[in-house]
Amino acid sequence: HDFLTQAYPRLTLGMAFYSPWTKNGLLYQPPFCDWQDTIDRRGHAFFTNLLYWKALDSLGTLATALKKPEEALRWDTRTQTVRQDILRMFWDKQAGYFKNTASCDRFSADGNLFSIIWDFAPSAQSIIAAMDRLGVWTPWGPLAVHPAYHRSRKGRWVLLAGNPDYHDRQVWPWLSALAIRALNKSDHRERASSLLEELGKSILRDRSVAETLDPMTGRPTKKLLYHSEMPFSWSAAMLLEVLKDIES
Repeated sequence: HDFLTQAYPRLTLGMAFYSPWTKNGLLYQPPFCDWQDTIDRRGHAFFTNLLYWKALDSLGTLATALKKPEEALRWDTRTQTVRQDILRMFWDKQAGYFKNTASCDRFSADGNLFSIIWDFAPSAQSIIAAMDRLGVWTPWGPLAVHPAYHRSRKGRWVLLAGNPDYHDRQVWPWLSALAIRALNKSDHRERASSLLEELGKSILRDRSVAETLDPMTGRPTKKLLYHSEMPFSWSAAMLLEVLKDIES
């Protein structure tokens, strides 16, 4: 509680930082600025705005814990407004998933999987069904994006490095961790167990968690000028989170 009392004002200042980056109530980002930093994913991106919604929701929870009802109400009101704006802009009812950006209807695993885990999606089952229909699954997890981005959307440096499929057609184990949690949450437990087993085999084989995996072999990606980073703590931590969820 003491830490929260100290941190809460700083967290509210952190949220205030994003005010100049909003347009029509949602975050509007420049190119090459989220985790897919080799991709020109400018404008209104679903993943970024889902994180924005989650942050607002969390600040409301923290304000309630600090017995600040007026501030909690203000955060909760913003949370609900942002939720409705996101649903209106990104949810594709016919396709059954959230569009990657306001102007790009590609399937991106990041936000869609988090939307299931955080109970944001109107239908978790429709997202899983869309992933099945689109063929994004590999034995080690989903491809990051489907279909692949056009080369014109990719940064020159990733093309020069001979690694153009880095942020769309490779398997990222942190996304696989999200997929396992999303499958469990949507009552696809056998599929979640199978995915965890195959991913576990690759980790035991390599004695490390890799940054990305080749979707054809499940081995750490190797290109002429790029080798998958190992060990990769981001993915390792999220896989530990999966094991914690299973144990509980």
